[in-house]
Amino acid sequence: MSRRLGDVRTFAVYYGTGGEDVLSTYDLAIVAAPGRDRERIAAIREKGTLILAYLSVLEAPLGEPDDVRRPGEALVQEAPANVLTGPGGPVVNRQWRTWVLDPRHERTRDRFLGQAEDLLDRGYDGLFLDTMADLEDLPEAVAAGGLTGQATIVEAARLVAEAAASFGCAMVQNRGFRLLLPLTMPYLDGLCWESFPYRRIGLFPRRNRTIRSLQGAEGAAGLRVLALNEWSETKVAQQEERSASRAARRCGFPWYGTLHYTDLPSPAPAAGVMPT
Repeated sequence: MSRRLGDVRTFAVYYGTGGEDVLSTYDLAIVAAPGRDRERIAAIREKGTLILAYLSVLEAPLGEPDDVRRPGEALVQEAPANVLTGPGGPVVNRQWRTWVLDPRHERTRDRFLGQAEDLLDRGYDGLFLDTMADLEDLPEAVAAGGLTGQATIVEAARLVAEAAASFGCAMVQNRGFRLLLPLTMPYLDGLCWESFPYRRIGLFPRRNRTIRSLQGAEGAAGLRVLALNEWSETKVAQQEERSASRAARRCGFPWYGTLHYTDLPSPAPAAGVMPT
């Protein structure tokens, strides 16, 4: 198990402001950087909490929501030079209204390393690497990668390797199990399984091929696997939280669930107290 994340039993994801007292009750806190200065970061760390800064590696904001049109319509905003281009043109994640960046482009590399350096200079322990999984989850990005023989996957992994060599910080990758993980595994401390599929786990997790693969990564590479769920409706969250936490427990993965990532977490359960 990773020296950095090996003792992590509880974690929280919070993209709002404040909440230092609550976040410091967790072993690991994953937060969005805006509004957090050195003093606020130190307030979370002083009780031994490991704190990671959210970093979108391969997505950049489009601008105003009107910049995204319905499928088949043109984008109002001209695509930056480092946007990934597929058979249908510049690749956009329409759900989040963001450009998907090409990891092969020098501007993408400079953006990623520059943002990482800025975050770590503020006092964060490491980085939560998001949006790289677009390259294997987002159909338009997969199509663009297919044009280049998956060179985009290789170059995305090189970004992680370069960050590891440059900063030596803790890094957790969000998703990207199938193609990215085999290349990034040597440089990671953890892997986050966002949208954890707890309903498919059942009573015997080892029957699930992905579970077996990730448990193997925990043992062989020392990765810590984190299970994460965000629900859009209060009723769903109330009904599903217990099932999700129990499924993660059967897998041996720390679990966190929330209605929205901007909702302040409740304090972590006391040592030895399992979620209900």
